[in-house]
Amino acid sequence: MSDDKTALSPDRGALTDIARGLHGLEAPVDITQVMTAVDRLLDESVAAKAFLLRDSPQDPERGRIHLGNIDFEALKRFFDKTKHKAASTEDLIVATRARVAALIHLNPTRVALGERFEQMIAEYNAGSQNVSEFFDARLAFMKNLEAEEARGSGEGLTAEQLAVYDLLQSAGGKSGAKDRKLLKTIAKDLPKKIAPKLVIDWRKGQQSRAAVKVAIKDALDNLPQTLFDDAAFDKTVEAVFEHIYESYWGEGKSKYTVAA
Repeated sequence: MSDDKTALSPDRGALTDIARGLHGLEAPVDITQVMTAVDRLLDESVAAKAFLLRDSPQDPERGRIHLGNIDFEALKRFFDKTKHKAASTEDLIVATRARVAALIHLNPTRVALGERFEQMIAEYNAGSQNVSEFFDARLAFMKNLEAEEARGSGEGLTAEQLAVYDLLQSAGGKSGAKDRKLLKTIAKDLPKKIAPKLVIDWRKGQQSRAAVKVAIKDALDNLPQTLFDDAAFDKTVEAVFEHIYESYWGEGKSKYTVAA
């Protein structure tokens, strides 16, 4: 992997820790600059530029691959022929971890993806798989990532709409086709309904935060009562508000506009 990619890792980790610490403060604070920096680093870490897998110095491309739209067969052929399987595996671990982080960053319900990948790495480090077996398992995991990245388009939802839809789905539990259609409609409408309340520095003032929460309640008012009793509704409002708080900075700025 190229040096500029490697250099991102400590910065991103530090900024993420700072952002988490700020979120934990009792008094609301403006973390727009911190989150913008985290977004920028995430975008750079999964940019369209290829990652470099270490191989023969005589190879002008040096195993150059792209994280998006990967030709898995070609990647498998590269891995089979390289003499530096362990080094290439480490490069791919870093690349995949960045890709998973970017997916979770846009949709908090994807946290299980990160947990699954870290468990894979832990098992590999514990010696339960050799390098070739781990590489094959990681390729299968990457295919799942591609399917997840394409899921929003399949549902007819943008990334920000999909995040809301998934939050509603996880809060409501098992649902039928009719309920899912309604949840999808609510998820599509919610960003537009709350947008007027997301004024500059809305997270700083109690009154502006309360206005956003009221807008969320109004947007979720049509949730099916068969899935959301009063307690479930209140819990869902809080979950969506937390997501909005972490994702939208006001005046049309959000993690989704940064990623676009």
